[in-house]
Amino acid sequence: MTTLNLKPTHAPVKAYYEALQGLGRGNFDNEGNIRSAFERLLEKCVHQFDWTVVPEYPIARKGQHPIRADAGLIDAFNLPRGYWEAKDSKDDLKAEIHKKFEAGYPRTNILFQSPAHAILYQNGLIAFATTSPARKGSSMSYGSSLNTASPTLRSGKARSPSFLSRSPT
Repeated sequence: MTTLNLKPTHAPVKAYYEALQGLGRGNFDNEGNIRSAFERLLEKCVHQFDWTVVPEYPIARKGQHPIRADAGLIDAFNLPRGYWEAKDSKDDLKAEIHKKFEAGYPRTNILFQSPAHAILYQNGLIAFATTSPARKGSSMSYGSSLNTASPTLRSGKARSPSFLSRSPT
């Protein structure tokens, strides 16, 4: 498994927090405004794995219209490796997660993120939860915390997609 190489001192992480600060100064801190900052950070992260961030990624639901995650992380075979759902600081992240799961969002390898928090679900369980280092002065960044991912493909069968990891072939 390849591990994400990302530290709080890396340029993409610094650019993310700089973008949030700039948007915050102008009171442009709703989800629609701040989501692009984290999307750019994700793009830098998944580039290490030759993946693509696909905004507004459709997720099929049986007998219903598809839902759209803020992004899907897609590998070279167009297989989703993870999903991302953004929220703003005004949202109750846990309540929003509950609503998304009730609507049919996958419970496997999905990152729910706001400027202050990130919660990664894998196989229906919280695999990692963190508070933003900008808020707490922590040395942990969202990106570096996503190394907890599990492999996705074994023996040619798709299993639980992992978030920011590669599986052996």
